[in-house]
Amino acid sequence: MLIFLVRIAYATMFWTFVLFLLKTILRLGRLLSVFIGKFFVQLNIAYNGLSNSSELQTHICATNLLDKLAIMDLYQFSASMMESDVSLGEFQRVINNYSHIAVARRKLDGSLRGMILVKVENGELDGKKYNLMTMGLCLVHQQYRNGPFIPGASLFFYLRELILHPFTPLLVIGKSFSLHSYLVLVKNFKEHYPRMDKETPAWEKKIMSNFGKQWETDQERFNEATGVIERERTKLRSHIVPISTKDLTNPHTAFYCTQNPGWRKGHCMVQMGKFTWIDVLLLGKKIIYRSLGIKSNCSKLKCKQLAPPRTLDP
Repeated sequence: MLIFLVRIAYATMFWTFVLFLLKTILRLGRLLSVFIGKFFVQLNIAYNGLSNSSELQTHICATNLLDKLAIMDLYQFSASMMESDVSLGEFQRVINNYSHIAVARRKLDGSLRGMILVKVENGELDGKKYNLMTMGLCLVHQQYRNGPFIPGASLFFYLRELILHPFTPLLVIGKSFSLHSYLVLVKNFKEHYPRMDKETPAWEKKIMSNFGKQWETDQERFNEATGVIERERTKLRSHIVPISTKDLTNPHTAFYCTQNPGWRKGHCMVQMGKFTWIDVLLLGKKIIYRSLGIKSNCSKLKCKQLAPPRTLDP
């Protein structure tokens, strides 16, 4: 009997220690996520003057903290890059659908030069749990498009989720309404869909279909066969990420135009990628290179063969 009680006491002490250790790790994870956030916000300051990208300063906050002046500033910035009949009220409701926003401002005058909207939801499909990170309105001024703002701000949100939920798969999903948005996943995610070299697996395709159907309205229709949200209310201005006949010699560009032939009209292709710790290393390397103004080989699209040249639809 005494031996039995001693064993119970040891077991109680052991599991108490395990729970204490887990709570400590969770608290350290939260503190580390805050530290990482501060690091990436200050990253551009450390390399000030070495490239155009270092002229920007990143700010991250919850969308419910934005006041009317901030919403108006974001609305005017998006209007400078997109043709749309969306009102200010509708635009604000879109902003409020997301939990956080990252903006890039020019250090010289504080003018807005980039923005990204983010929200994370927990999900379960066919017995598999996952975290779904939705990213929207990833806009950046053309002068800073190859800078570290988008990969740096995105990496902060990715790392935050990986640290807080290390054992739950992180899926990143969004509506790609430009070639640049599509190529971001191709360049930075080892596992992404749709892709030119294989079909989208059934489990991933179901998540993407459910996401596309959520956006259906009287003006927007999700084509489940092509994975494209067909809409014409909003589209990028013609000078933003144009696609030439020469660009179509790149197989990824040709695949995007084939999958989403209505890209000129504003049609959006639903795309999704799985972000892992391997992707963290690859994206981190790219951020460092971009911050230093160095072109990295990891940004080049590598393919076994090139697609034949195609002509653009009129």
